[in-house]
Amino acid sequence: MTRRLAGAFLILLFVVVPVSAQTPQATPAPTEETPKPTQKTKYDALLEKVKLKDPSVNFTELRHAFYESANYNPQSPMMTYRPLNAAIAQKNYEEALKIAEGVLSKNFVEINAHMAAQIAYQETGNAEKAEFHKFMVDGLLNSIKSSMDGKSKEKAFEVISINEEYGLIRSLGLRPIKQALQEDKGHFYDVITVVDPQTNQQSQLYFNIDKPFKWKSKQ
Repeated sequence: MTRRLAGAFLILLFVVVPVSAQTPQATPAPTEETPKPTQKTKYDALLEKVKLKDPSVNFTELRHAFYESANYNPQSPMMTYRPLNAAIAQKNYEEALKIAEGVLSKNFVEINAHMAAQIAYQETGNAEKAEFHKFMVDGLLNSIKSSMDGKSKEKAFEVISINEEYGLIRSLGLRPIKQALQEDKGHFYDVITVVDPQTNQQSQLYFNIDKPFKWKSKQ
């Protein structure tokens, strides 16, 4: 898996009582409001668990919780991939980790950043961190694939961003060569033509992109 990834890369309230002119009253000591605890979102709760490698975490639930979070933006990380891929290709693993961790600080389900971090940590001898990012990569990939094979609209991979499309394609050792947008019965699909570099054989993969489209329509 690692070899294929490497080859494809990429916040005081004071209460004052009025004083009577005839009968002075003691002013109560100032009191401090007890801060209300910040309520965790579903994504925050799942994120804490996954960072502990909790095997009970449902990665599909995690991805969808991020989609519902305030930080979700399917377009924001795309500009990072060229320098990320370049850093991996040049074996500049310190720079690759800097970029990857910057992406993950905002979007911990960004699979391409986990792929790059896995490679960089493995190549620099940090097996524990490499294994953690492999845990994330495997969990995210399995969630995207689920019971689908991507060979038709009916079996399209459901993604929350285009980034997931290319992460899955990389994991399969394939190279994207063409993309087409299709709409059918109110659903939207990215149809990616890919080629296997080993055999030169072309095929198509279908991705259901209803969630990114729904987000964009709200902007």
